[in-house]
Amino acid sequence: MTLHQLIEDCRYANERTPIRQHFHNQYELIYIKNGFAQIDIEDKRYQLQRGSLIFISRLEYHSITILSDNYERYFVIFKGDSLDDLVPNPRLASIFRNRSAAFCHVYDLSAQMPEINSCFSGLVQEYQKDAIYSAEKFSAYLSIIFITALRLYPQAFPTMSGPFSNEIFLIQKYLEDHFSEELSISSLAAAHYISLNYLSRRFKQQTGYSPKQYLINIRLAKAKALLCESDMQVSVIAYKCGFQDVNNFIRLFRIREGITPNRYRALY
Repeated sequence: MTLHQLIEDCRYANERTPIRQHFHNQYELIYIKNGFAQIDIEDKRYQLQRGSLIFISRLEYHSITILSDNYERYFVIFKGDSLDDLVPNPRLASIFRNRSAAFCHVYDLSAQMPEINSCFSGLVQEYQKDAIYSAEKFSAYLSIIFITALRLYPQAFPTMSGPFSNEIFLIQKYLEDHFSEELSISSLAAAHYISLNYLSRRFKQQTGYSPKQYLINIRLAKAKALLCESDMQVSVIAYKCGFQDVNNFIRLFRIREGITPNRYRALY
């Protein structure tokens, strides 16, 4: 598989244009090389400066306000489920997936800037080349970045070795891979020999969401992408995203977004 099949975009940028609130159906990694900015992710606000490393899940709204003239950053946007191909270690990848109550999206790597700058420069070069073994080299640069962050902030990368932690991760991954199917959370719990109440409690501790809400978020994120990228009827989109009842889909969409699917399509 080529690197361009795994990565949506990877580049260095220095434009000062603000980025309005938006979401995308991919994970995004941002690194501030220079300058100051402010980022809003869901209901949290962070101040960014040189050395800031930001992890944004594909389920999260975010916007950026530039606060200085000399604003420079790198960013990487992963395609689909390519995160597991490029960051195969579950603990390293967990910082994108897990959203506990105390989770922070932004980490200060300013003390390691020479090494991190070099890694991001290498990521951009490999993305532009997309040559033989570019994906492997890209993955190696990512590993250095993630491992550096883990050594500084181990609490942000929950271990998968604790009791039932791996089962929670496997269920989380199953929901991501099978969101379009008719799923039963209680059946998933039984298949992993976990009670439904225990699964719900541990899943929320590890990801920030209940299993049901996590599944709904994935389905709604995919639906928003299809509304923007296709001319499919709303009923077809609802079915493709795992909603068996189009009225229930419209109701949940309106609760989450404040507008109907058709209105969302018109705006975006």
